[in-house]
Amino acid sequence: MTKKACEGSGENDFLGALSQVSNFKVAKNKLTLLDGAKELLNFVPKN
Repeated sequence: MTKKACEGSGENDFLGALSQVSNFKVAKNKLTLLDGAKELLNFVPKN
């Protein structure tokens, strides 16, 4: 979370998605956060 106010609802959307995570998977350099079978967030390394 940030201490500085940012435009838009991005931070709240991200935190809302995190609160729904019930499982995760890691495959081929990608982290996927899941709610059951539904993909909520994907993360890949920055090059």
